[in-house]
Amino acid sequence: MRKFYAALLVLLAIISAVVAVIYFTHTAGNLPHFFLGYTKDSAHKHTKHGLAFISLAVVLLLGAWMVSGQKEEPPRVEKSLLH
Repeated sequence: MRKFYAALLVLLAIISAVVAVIYFTHTAGNLPHFFLGYTKDSAHKHTKHGLAFISLAVVLLLGAWMVSGQKEEPPRVEKSLLH
């Protein structure tokens, strides 16, 4: 189950990074209509949106790294028959 969550977080990080690149490279008038900040015929670029999505991608990658870590097993205490 840990691998599933790690893979899901990595996938979301990749999507977030792609969205950030779109925000950095397109003007507000050329963004897809469903993106926040879309304004018809605008030449403004939404750099802060791009930075927010890059930050989100970094946080998601850190989360994937934390989730994928090895589960620490508690130390075994062996009971001796002779005390």
